[in-house]
Amino acid sequence: MNGLSTIRAFQKQKVFFKNQISNLEKSNTIFLISSAVFNWFQQRMNLSLTLLSLAAFSFILLGDFSTAFAGFIAYFFLYWENEFLWFTGNLFEMENLMINFERCQWLTQIPPEPAYATRTNYKISQGKILFDTVSVKYQESLENVLNDFSFEIKPREKIGIVGRTGAGKSTVFLCLLGMLYPNQGKIEIDDINIKSIGLQNLREEITIIPQDPYLFEGKLKRALDPFEEYTENEINKVVSLTGLNGFLKDKCKDSILDMEIKENGANLSSGEKQLICIGNAILRKKNIILIDEATANIDMKTEEFVFKNINSFFKEATVLIIAHRINTVLNSDRIVVVDKGKIIETGEPNLLLHDFSSSFHELWKDSHCSSQNQTK
Repeated sequence: MNGLSTIRAFQKQKVFFKNQISNLEKSNTIFLISSAVFNWFQQRMNLSLTLLSLAAFSFILLGDFSTAFAGFIAYFFLYWENEFLWFTGNLFEMENLMINFERCQWLTQIPPEPAYATRTNYKISQGKILFDTVSVKYQESLENVLNDFSFEIKPREKIGIVGRTGAGKSTVFLCLLGMLYPNQGKIEIDDINIKSIGLQNLREEITIIPQDPYLFEGKLKRALDPFEEYTENEINKVVSLTGLNGFLKDKCKDSILDMEIKENGANLSSGEKQLICIGNAILRKKNIILIDEATANIDMKTEEFVFKNINSFFKEATVLIIAHRINTVLNSDRIVVVDKGKIIETGEPNLLLHDFSSSFHELWKDSHCSSQNQTK
């Protein structure tokens, strides 16, 4: 069972067992109520059909009917009673199963992403990004997540985006990937409005390194180059560059590229999975790289290695980094501090860090204190 070692490491077996029992009780409660309603209905139907049959037999006994007709009526009611109970039972079960169909039907009514069908062949050549008074909301009935968000990123600039939970940092990435479109303002890449770029084309031109990457089962070579676009020499160069050969040398018998990866990288650590994802990003050589708290789940040693080399890995690319640990963005060209969907502060890391009145300094101080408490 996935996560079992983590539960045991933190000695949370009793808590986990209690939660499982609670979930089973909730599930069994629903099943019990459903069975009780069905039995209640069956009993009432049995009683009603029995009374109807008695009325039919009384009608036969009191009436002047032939033996054949009386036998037909008796047989009909006895047979009809069983068939009706069978029919109502199946109708009840079908009604329960149709809930699944109803949910599937609801999913088919969700409008598709409008720009996905648009086919373009646009290539991002510089990596210049402009947010021009952008306001974004997840649904029409909800408030804006980003409010008058304005910011310009120069080509090949390394930007660290920081802020507290719920500030709107990840929403910036969702907008760049076309998952959310502004209800006010515009987003441009290389002076082209992203609304005019086909959605598939846009996402192919941007590389994202997520916080929790998913790996499919197969060889390491396929994980790094799933579409077989690069030569083995290029892949080996990336393996050496990211240090994967050092991290994985004890886990493979023959060539490192032939190492078998289990579903979702079950035989790899979080840091090793992140390095594979970074290796894929290096191979793709795109001019915009989005790093969404990529080191939040990895050890300090791997994190230090990644961010020491991030500038050399993506020297010719524009890099946006959402930081989980403030120390990881101190090497950025600029810092953007986001709060409640607005940019409240921007500047060079060293200047903001040594400004004791700045919001960035407050975030760094809170992060530093939190790290010290965890070490203790």
